Amino acid sequence: MMNKIPFLAIILGVVLVIIAVVLPSGSGDTEFVRLANMVPEELGEFTFIDVRALQSDEAMSSTWEWFQEQFVGQEIYGENISNVTGFGIAGSEYRIRVYSGNFNTSRMVPAIEETSIESLQYEGITIWTDMYSYSTAIIDGEVFIGSRDDVQLCIDVSKGEAASLYGNKDVQDVFGRLPDGYIFVVAGGESLSETYDFLAAGVVEYVSGGNISNVTIFKFEDSDAAQDYVTRISPTLPENTQVKQDSRYVTITSTSEIPSPEEEAYNSIYDELDYAVYAYYYDHDGMIPTINGTVNISGYDVQILDICALRVTAEGGFNEVPEGVAAIDGPDNDNCDSGCTGCSAESHYVWAVDDYGIYSVCVGEDCDANGEDGFQGVWP
Repeated sequence: MMNKIPFLAIILGVVLVIIAVVLPSGSGDTEFVRLANMVPEELGEFTFIDVRALQSDEAMSSTWEWFQEQFVGQEIYGENISNVTGFGIAGSEYRIRVYSGNFNTSRMVPAIEETSIESLQYEGITIWTDMYSYSTAIIDGEVFIGSRDDVQLCIDVSKGEAASLYGNKDVQDVFGRLPDGYIFVVAGGESLSETYDFLAAGVVEYVSGGNISNVTIFKFEDSDAAQDYVTRISPTLPENTQVKQDSRYVTITSTSEIPSPEEEAYNSIYDELDYAVYAYYYDHDGMIPTINGTVNISGYDVQILDICALRVTAEGGFNEVPEGVAAIDGPDNDNCDSGCTGCSAESHYVWAVDDYGIYSVCVGEDCDANGEDGFQGVWP
């Protein structure tokens, strides 16, 4: 059974969908600024990951593997994945992907042409389009992938004919207040301020002293608007979160312990499924695949996610059922009951979905708590 559900548009949601990785503090800000200067302001937001951190940190090996599977594979147009140094996504619906790195573009061009069905010249730059209507252009040595219109808009930015996201003063002000890290997100521009009551926002995540810290900074029109936001948001924040107002700026900092390898593995699967659901939703006109059954999570009956349908999604799907997904005797009670295999009797998690996102419930005697969402101390 298919449900059509109104997925909520959450500002800076790319961070939640793509990134729940644990990274040490670093210095990816220079490459971030360079790429953010190439992203059109019209797209509204930009997420950047310093890929060198994933490649060089042994503790991040599982996240590095996930990144390759979701966004590249073993190579990008003839260049080995190890040559990628930075990766970005622009727009709230993943409208543009940006790959920066130590690329030999003359080697990449034949590989791009091989997968393309047509090409055109725009402002002196070649745009190749494949059979899935994805267009690719190499702009100032970096690879941009998206719709043809959006790629052309990026070329306009490179030619000085359209405004860049980082050219927005509010975005620059927010970014200048962020601490160092390997994950950066900024949002701003006219389209943002028309929808939300702040002018710009930025996020960074880093690790220090054995803890993960996430810092979000908002810039408002004035101090009164900032104070109103603090008043509204403070009661909804968890205990490990601090809120600080400085005139028209609001800083929200959350800190938590570094998860165990088992919890990190759970988080990685959560991100993988969440991204696949998000991609399926946009590929299928707002439809999300579920089976007839439900699971009770924190007192609510939530429909079970049809992982079989996600497996065959061309964009954002995956080739096999992820680790940790439980197989349970009987119909309509686990994620594989619509007809595929891959769920395991040795695993513990059943995944469900509602209007607000995806959840898991742990089944079996090893779980810390039955009927509750989230990692429950056991893996897979």
